[in-house]
Amino acid sequence: MNAEAIHALCLMGLRAMSEYDPVEYRRTTDLSKRDIDTKIQQLLNSSKNDEVSRLYSLLTDIQTFTGTPEELNFKLRQLNSSCFQLAQHFASIYARSKDKPLSRPTSLEAIALSYPKQQSASEHDELIKLGVMLMLRELKNYQPQFEYKAPNARVDCLLVPEDSSMPHIVIEAKTYIRTNENFKQIRLQLSKTLKYWGKNTVGVILCGGVARAAKILDLLKEDTGRSRSYIIYLLIFDSRNNTLVGAQYERFKKDVIMKYAPD
Repeated sequence: MNAEAIHALCLMGLRAMSEYDPVEYRRTTDLSKRDIDTKIQQLLNSSKNDEVSRLYSLLTDIQTFTGTPEELNFKLRQLNSSCFQLAQHFASIYARSKDKPLSRPTSLEAIALSYPKQQSASEHDELIKLGVMLMLRELKNYQPQFEYKAPNARVDCLLVPEDSSMPHIVIEAKTYIRTNENFKQIRLQLSKTLKYWGKNTVGVILCGGVARAAKILDLLKEDTGRSRSYIIYLLIFDSRNNTLVGAQYERFKKDVIMKYAPD
């Protein structure tokens, strides 16, 4: 397998990722889907490798003919894993081959091994990635910056607007909120963090679940003075249906998504 075919495999893995995990895809590369498709076609034409061409046709067929979103995501993840494993395997063989020296200064083995591997994310990481991905489906004029380090704190994700007149959105993820006191502390800390960006800032507490005994909706209605100087929304992630829910999410859609989402 030649250098062009190995490179195409890596790009195909990224192309599959762009569909099932667009947030991770944005963190991995600045290339658009169209740029990757164009580059893959160029590499396939020059490599003339039937196996890699077959895999690319499979990628197209999966996107076109798969029925449910769950089945589509599963197949794309499998194809992503297969592409990177093949790329790593053949790049290692190619790099060790004495009679086939590398035609470019960058090691193909290093290229293949540098792409993200499939690892089991923690519950917290999965929550923030999935929640942000859902928001970005609507807020397409925002760019995510994960684990953002502000001078006064470190936040799980900062959504940066393309237009400076639009508010930054600061997101703090919590897998579970058990008590009212727990929620008060989270909200107070997030309010302090929002001061760095000023009052034209939106805060989001992204939560995987709330204890039934915690009367958090009552707390959200309270006027707590300075801690309410910034608008903070509690969004609950429904993992079964892969969606954001709750009365606060309805407010978030009205106040933020409908106002700042592109037409």
